[in-house]
Amino acid sequence: MTPLLNTFFRDGAFYCVAILFMYIINLLFIKFQTQSPLESIGQSWEVAILAITAGRMVLNLRGSVRQPDDDWTTENSTTARTDETHDIELRIARPRPAYTTVIDIGLTTE
Repeated sequence: MTPLLNTFFRDGAFYCVAILFMYIINLLFIKFQTQSPLESIGQSWEVAILAITAGRMVLNLRGSVRQPDDDWTTENSTTARTDETHDIELRIARPRPAYTTVIDIGLTTE
């Protein structure tokens, strides 16, 4: 199985179980805490769990298809260390003057 499918099934199953567990907890609160402030306590957690799991799924799927030699990884920079030094040039720009527009609307007091 490809790494993409492996990640999809592994994480998808875990996230489905987490969401199902949250729905069951919320259902129990709704069933047994009728006419109580605790009745709707799980609704905000449902939204949070859905958002977190969807984001984690996308990030994990993207991470599973990345090649180890991509530019954004640090593997290349840590495997080939040399004693070379690199000069860094810092340019400090002068702040630009703030321009204001003055509009004369012709109001006079007499």
